Amino acid sequence: MNSEDLEKGRNILFVISSPSGGGKTTLTRKLVERIPWVIHSTSYTTRPPSEGEIDGMDYYFISDHQFEKMAKAGEMLEWAVIYGHMYGTAKKSIEELQAKGYDIILTIDTQGAAQLRASGLEAVFVFLMPPSAKILAERLHKRKRDTEEMIQRRLEFSCHEYRQIYHYDYIVINDSFEKALEALAAIIAAERCKRDRMLSLIENKWREIIAGDRSIHNQS
Repeated sequence: MNSEDLEKGRNILFVISSPSGGGKTTLTRKLVERIPWVIHSTSYTTRPPSEGEIDGMDYYFISDHQFEKMAKAGEMLEWAVIYGHMYGTAKKSIEELQAKGYDIILTIDTQGAAQLRASGLEAVFVFLMPPSAKILAERLHKRKRDTEEMIQRRLEFSCHEYRQIYHYDYIVINDSFEKALEALAAIIAAERCKRDRMLSLIENKWREIIAGDRSIHNQS
């Protein structure tokens, strides 16, 4: 089994959700830098870009009309309205990344994650939690992006999001950036080593043994 076999071709979809301020964006960026065969899928949104955000990198920023047209045409894998703006993942984006052999990370809210589960799409669901509501509030204030009213809305909505954790496969507490990063990397490694995912590789490399061919044992 060579390094290319180990690095590509699994097409695992990892779905990461967290409340606003939970740290999923920063952690995901570092994760894809660290693991070259994992890539982040860029979502679409109708909200205006925040300071420093780049179209096509942070999000694809499109109009309400464009988004609604894509949704009605069935081009969205999942989508949701969050704080008055639409967010979604295009099916084409995921298909193109899978065709290239990458494992894919989606950072989406719990509404979008619920849609993916209901669709029966195979994915690994990870919920990223701040260590406490107090620390989450501190992080939201520290980033200085929102009004006080919006911060309170985000904190109230986080209560609903927390109740969804029972639907996720893994929970990572982001009390330390490095520890959370290590935990996410460990989840990816563990999922890639699961039996059913490894068998397709092993069967091709060890077909003679699996088939019970003893002749290879007699080779000098």
